[in-house]
Amino acid sequence: MQSGKPRIFVCLKNASVNIGDLSEEDFRSRKAFEENLKTLGHYYTPYTDINGLKLHLRDQLDRLQSTH
Repeated sequence: MQSGKPRIFVCLKNASVNIGDLSEEDFRSRKAFEENLKTLGHYYTPYTDINGLKLHLRDQLDRLQSTH
């Protein structure tokens, strides 16, 4: 279905983080960004490494190609 809107893929990396190294501002910024995406009706895909990111993007591109 064509909506006239561009498709935007948002991928957010899940990584092990040492809580002591994470600033409160960074944590709040990430959470605010995730909430803003929800408010806009966008979804994001979490990934843990480059292989997971590549697989997700390849799957999405295959889906787009099969609909055209």
